[in-house]
Amino acid sequence: MRKLIQDTDSNDLPPKETGDVSAGEAEPDDKKTQVLIPSLVFRGLEAVRLSGLTNMLDRPMVALLSGRLGYPDAARWIKEYPKIYAEGIFHGFCVNPEEEKA
Repeated sequence: MRKLIQDTDSNDLPPKETGDVSAGEAEPDDKKTQVLIPSLVFRGLEAVRLSGLTNMLDRPMVALLSGRLGYPDAARWIKEYPKIYAEGIFHGFCVNPEEEKA
């Protein structure tokens, strides 16, 4: 009878890359990966997100809606910093702590 399941040697497995997170493990210090933004910008983004009127990946629409919802600073920031906005969408936004203290 043929053996259907072969024993695997641990050397056959690919090495685990640095930064891999196994199930149940949390990323170390998640705030380091978040994008720091001014509080007015954060409030504008939150207003758009909570409205549910668009997908947050639709950057031009988020900028338009933030202006219409009364956050022109957020609309301007989104237009001026599209790459930073994209990073924040995928890594999260955090209000700049220096601004909170002021």
